[in-house]
Amino acid sequence: MEVCRLTAAIAAAVVSRAGFAQTTVFESRSDFRLHAAALGVSLQSESFESAPIGAEDPVLEDFRALGDGRGVVDVREFGAFGAYPTEGDRWLAAASDGGEAITLSLLFDEPIHALGFDVTDIGDFGQGSLTLVTDAGDVETVFTTPGSNGNEVFFGIVSAGHAFGRVDLLLTIEGEAYGMDWLEYGVLPAPATLLALAPVAFFGRQRGSAALG
Repeated sequence: MEVCRLTAAIAAAVVSRAGFAQTTVFESRSDFRLHAAALGVSLQSESFESAPIGAEDPVLEDFRALGDGRGVVDVREFGAFGAYPTEGDRWLAAASDGGEAITLSLLFDEPIHALGFDVTDIGDFGQGSLTLVTDAGDVETVFTTPGSNGNEVFFGIVSAGHAFGRVDLLLTIEGEAYGMDWLEYGVLPAPATLLALAPVAFFGRQRGSAALG
């Protein structure tokens, strides 16, 4: 009876995921994590702690971050110009030159289905927005002005219908600089992987019950 319930629950999750093809965005990290976990996504984390301070267009473990020549994208420590780390001591800065508005791009080594991150000190002067665009066609607003000095914004995106390998953050606030930190990202498991969990879960439950007895 127990294995039937477990198998049915996992099968229902597979069916549910198949019907949940739209992209969902989040303003809460906890909601983002819960949604990713419900779809079976195991999230990886990057907070730039191992990246050299001052490194421009840094190459991280699973992706590269780079600017578009209209400013500087580099790794910094502690706080600067109102921006700051949200996990650890280091963070990624995207600083526009003069009257320009920089585009920050994230190029992943392998396509992903989920991405969440913090942005700090965005939109505390000027007018405009920060928009996320993926190479799969997603276009989502991360932030629109106004914003307070030293603010912190979380943005998350999960797509059950398609993967994306490149993310562009398009800024329209001229002369703006902001920080990014604590990225979490992951890939959806194959449906067959979820179904394979049923017997594993069953035998694990059996062994635990026997041990208790």
